[in-house]
Amino acid sequence: MSHFGVHISNGGGHEYTLELLEALKSGGLSFGGFADDENGKHPTRWKALEEVLGGLLFRWPKGCLEEKVFGATLEGKLEALMTDTLGDRTGMRRQTLALRLGLEAKTFAELATAAGDRLRPSMLEAALGTVPAGREEDKGTYKSDGGTWFKSLGGGRELAGKVFTLVLWPSLKPQLLPFCNSVRSARTCRNERCLGPSGAAIRRTARRD
Repeated sequence: MSHFGVHISNGGGHEYTLELLEALKSGGLSFGGFADDENGKHPTRWKALEEVLGGLLFRWPKGCLEEKVFGATLEGKLEALMTDTLGDRTGMRRQTLALRLGLEAKTFAELATAAGDRLRPSMLEAALGTVPAGREEDKGTYKSDGGTWFKSLGGGRELAGKVFTLVLWPSLKPQLLPFCNSVRSARTCRNERCLGPSGAAIRRTARRD
């Protein structure tokens, strides 16, 4: 996105992202934010940011990005969703599923048949790094599953790409398009004197939206 004048940074998790956005607000900079709901944590602080940023702050009304993407994926495309685009992590992801399901199955077809209705929820839990109830003694192993799936910079790019390659965008578009349009509108101020989100005058350029 940088060649469009939009620079994206990883906030490093819910708490850090909230603190970063608050700091940017205090500094009078021009910015936007994209974050999960995280079970309604810090509603007052998020509300204060929303009042300043308006459409430039996107938060799912409930749940998180992975939940929305997995929920929009058709049953017949779940294997494609799991498959690593580069091929490096596909087997590792299958292994996380086999461990969570307590199965010896090796192929996705075998896992899907044995798991039945548990397949999609188990995939999502693995992608989120959720620790199954009663397995807290191995929480490090289960939490690391998230990094094997999409909880990394490369994994995030992979997941974003699959929104389009798996034709999930039509389902997610009504929620995401207003935020995208807000970012585009903010970018049109480049090379003009604009008001930043705290009212501070700033100058945007093609490289600093």
